[in-house]
Amino acid sequence: MAVVGEDALAGTLRDGALSWRARPVGFHAEAPRAAGQMLRITYGGGRMLVVGPARLFLVGGKLRRADQLGPRLDRLVTPQGEPVALEELRQHQEAGVDRHLAFDVVSSDAFDGRMDDHLMEIGGVVCGDYLLQLYQGTAMMKPNMAVA
Repeated sequence: MAVVGEDALAGTLRDGALSWRARPVGFHAEAPRAAGQMLRITYGGGRMLVVGPARLFLVGGKLRRADQLGPRLDRLVTPQGEPVALEELRQHQEAGVDRHLAFDVVSSDAFDGRMDDHLMEIGGVVCGDYLLQLYQGTAMMKPNMAVA
């Protein structure tokens, strides 16, 4: 996982196509979670991720919270734009750490609500960075959010 100041790939979605460029990470934090506070996502033939419930994943060109994903209904997306079957979503029964990365963290007055350069890859699928997660409930993010 990248640390502050190191480059990571930042994604942009335009007209259904993903593009990537290197950008320095501007924020990194870890939040300990008790057993049952994380979700285990199984996808793509048995691959697994353990994430916090508010993590945003790219689904059908929009972002959807991990706790609102629909197994066998939603398809996650690879960095190349290919769909990946979502097989299972379960409460994770072990304590863990929710890792947050953002390319920059700005006030709500400075954030324009766009996903540009705020998408990233974890475990072979595309998700939103922590900035998008912070503002997911705001009116400016509503056009980017999938209907639950």
